[in-house]
Amino acid sequence: MNNQAQLLQLTADDWQACLDESLLSLRASWVQDWMGLPQVLQASMAFLQLKEAWLNVLLNEADILPSSTPVLGQSLSQALSLEWMLIGYEAYKTVATVQGREAFLRNLLFSSASSRALQAPQRCRLQLAQTHA
Repeated sequence: MNNQAQLLQLTADDWQACLDESLLSLRASWVQDWMGLPQVLQASMAFLQLKEAWLNVLLNEADILPSSTPVLGQSLSQALSLEWMLIGYEAYKTVATVQGREAFLRNLLFSSASSRALQAPQRCRLQLAQTHA
């Protein structure tokens, strides 16, 4: 089976595990060399043949999707809270709380085919259901 055929066999859970691992690796690389992000974006745009009009969608979802995952969500909320505290934005007090996380997950909107393929909306609903179980 060739690589493309193997990719088509992956389930949404396989893709999510791959995404989680990729995001953790990318985040670790940012600590060492911030230049990694522009290179990733440039390569992604070329590979996906993205037009600039879609770059905003890509960047928004690339920013939001990691925060929507159970693997990274809490630590990213805490980091955002610290950033907001430094600039005096009062929401720093609630963004990393259970209530802040629930509000974030309830209000997310995903518009790309990729986020739907990763079942991002369903995964957010599942996390919300688990907090109320």
